[in-house]
Formats: sequence, C-alpha cells, structure tokens
Amino acid sequence: MTPEEKEELRERLDKAGIPRLPKVSPSRKKSAVCWVYSISPEKYDELIIKQNGKCAICDERKKLDVDHDHLSGQIRGLLCRNCNALVGMIEKNNEILIKVQKYIGLK
Repeated sequence: MTPEEKEELRERLDKAGIPRLPKVSPSRKKSAVCWVYSISPEKYDELIIKQNGKCAICDERKKLDVDHDHLSGQIRGLLCRNCNALVGMIEKNNEILIKVQKYIGLK
C-alpha cells in the first residue's frame, strides 16, 4: 500500500467515524496482526470498513478482535471481546447456548 493509499484509507476511516487502533509502529502492528491471525493490516482495515467499525454480532463500536474458525483458520470477521468470547464458548460446547437460553427463560 502506497503512502497516498494509506492516507486515503485513514481519511475514509475518520470520515466514517471509525476509531483508530492505538498508535503502534507500523512494522510492529503488521507483524503482530499477521503472525497471530494470518491476516494483513490492510485486510483488517478492509474488514473494519465493511463492518462500519462495528462488531459483526452486537453492532457496538468497541475494540474489535479478529474472529476465526479454530479448525480451518478461516477469518469470519471482527467481533468485540464479549461476542468473541461467546462465540468461542459456543464453538467448544454448542449445548451451552441451549443452557443459557433456559437459564434466562427463553426456552
């Protein structure tokens, strides 16, 4: 990505009211994101724009984590920490969703 393209992306994110990630050096951000999630910083920014800076489940504007399938490694989208934890628990034990529904009186 050229410096001009980066500046254009920053302007689009600012105009859309999408909060920026905390300031870290570009090389540190790139290596951390790529290493942990096998995703480029540019792909992360594309997902933020696609989701309007919101969690794919609860629609809240919070710090977003990369959600991925732990078996295939495929990136599904960006989730806030609460929704990401919920998805992780359901993936490990899908019966937990039924138990939660019963507990709060939905079933």
